[in-house]
Amino acid sequence: MAAIPVLASRDSLEFILTQYEESATILHGAKIGDPQKRENWIRIEGDYRRAMKFIAELIALHEPMAPSKATKEQSWRAMDQALLAAETLVDMAEMSNRVHGVFPNDSEATIHKPGHAVDYEVHVTGKHEGYDLRMQQRLARDRQHRAKFISGHQFDYHTVRHQPELDPAFESAFGWSYGHFIYLLRLIIDSCQPAPGGFPTLFIHRQSIVDKLVSQGAPPEAVERALSGFTVSPENMRAEGRVVWNPKQEHRAFRRGFLAFPHETGPHIAFSRQMAMESMTHLVHGVCYKRLPIEWSDPRVKAALERLSRQASVWFEDVVAQNARKLGIQGGRAKDQVGDGSGAVQIPPEIGEIDLLGVDPDKGLLVVLEAKMVNTGLEAKYWRDDVSTFVSGNNSYAAKFRKKIDWVCSRAHEISSVLGHRGASLRVAPAMVTLYPCIAAEFITDFPCVSLAEFMLDHEANDEWPYPTRPTREP
Repeated sequence: MAAIPVLASRDSLEFILTQYEESATILHGAKIGDPQKRENWIRIEGDYRRAMKFIAELIALHEPMAPSKATKEQSWRAMDQALLAAETLVDMAEMSNRVHGVFPNDSEATIHKPGHAVDYEVHVTGKHEGYDLRMQQRLARDRQHRAKFISGHQFDYHTVRHQPELDPAFESAFGWSYGHFIYLLRLIIDSCQPAPGGFPTLFIHRQSIVDKLVSQGAPPEAVERALSGFTVSPENMRAEGRVVWNPKQEHRAFRRGFLAFPHETGPHIAFSRQMAMESMTHLVHGVCYKRLPIEWSDPRVKAALERLSRQASVWFEDVVAQNARKLGIQGGRAKDQVGDGSGAVQIPPEIGEIDLLGVDPDKGLLVVLEAKMVNTGLEAKYWRDDVSTFVSGNNSYAAKFRKKIDWVCSRAHEISSVLGHRGASLRVAPAMVTLYPCIAAEFITDFPCVSLAEFMLDHEANDEWPYPTRPTREP
């Protein structure tokens, strides 16, 4: 991006970080009273915030040691160009990933004649037309109501629940606990103060932070490792080949909230407090999905992440079961058999464990639920992974769940009887329940794929099971 060398400076970086900080005050349209303005902001919010991060990365990548020699007019013009280019790049990258990765057979490009407000447009058409609005509405609905259906802290955001597994592994590998790593980073984010009269962002001498923490008893190597795992460095961005179209890159401002920046007095870290807190949230959230900074990698930590991931899955299955009971569904997890004793129905090995198998006697339903605690990303490149995992091939989540549904339908009355319900009229009610709304729902037509909050809200809005059911043969 040709504008970056012109504007690259500490002032420009702090300006960009301030813009990001300001955008957080209207996150998801908060405090925007006018409905049309709120809708307009929500439509561009994701691209805008990603663009701010990308410009900040590019400025840090340039490693400017001195103030820019450009005039004010040149700097302003370069900043305008950078903002426009970055937002366009982010938008095009997302569009490309959606077209090629998610909807390759349902996209239409329109090239307009000269003089039109835009040069071209790309739309998803056919059966997936309007998917973006549907997904936006699903995400908003889930975000507003999810906490209502989860008792206590949500497992994937709760550091205290992660520490029993990760603390011993970190202490063994790095000489300091995972809890200390997180506490150290939060302490820096919360306690550092901006320079008086300057931008409301942080520009801190790195070695001064290390020295102060070490003087208070922190192990020097652990402090260095903790900081490195939360810092975007120019060296690592170059080595990785930082590009805006690949959100899976390790060295970017997502789970890393600090930007390494040079200064005549020694290396500094620059950050927006809000951006850093968001990055901390993403970092903590990622551990249940076996993601940690590469600097914190170790075989002992990897083993602990595997155990923690299994615990998270069990936690979510239990949460789904708790909510199902509130709906009058009686049952639970079925691993090798349904019921006990001589009347138990054996589950074939090829069918596998059923997360929740229960009856709703008042409605004559045999309920089959599959609970999937997956980390659904908001960017299209992650959506492609979701579509592949949930839908593609005979080993997908959907294919495996269909086998379970078919087996339950074939033994429905036996299973229902074992679970305590006997009745001639019986319908099988399947649903795949995720922690967050998943794009895979666009590609699954024979059973619902909904988040826990959507599942419960849909039930609250209906007196009956809100999704299609399957009839069973008379006993």
